Amino acid sequence: MRRNKYGMTEKLFQGRVEQSLKVAGFQVYHTWNSMHSTKGFPDIVAIHPKRKKIVVIEVKTETGIVRPEQNDWLTWFSLCGIDARVLRPSMFDEFWEEMRK
Repeated sequence: MRRNKYGMTEKLFQGRVEQSLKVAGFQVYHTWNSMHSTKGFPDIVAIHPKRKKIVVIEVKTETGIVRPEQNDWLTWFSLCGIDARVLRPSMFDEFWEEMRK
């Protein structure tokens, strides 16, 4: 498993992101086994019913590469007005501040 300068694997970081979203009041979906899922579909889809907010996240380490299929999905969500983004450990603090408001 590759660890980044933050000492986290992608799986560990994703768990942190999911837990943080739940604490902020989001309902969180993550495909447990993506083997039979559509190629490139984002790691996390989170919905905050009270705030009427959806955020779609592709979780990556600092050096993780966003594949073209992943980028396509994020673009398609964005074109529909949905907050779709790549999230890396170095971006977490800013992300957390935004999500908990």
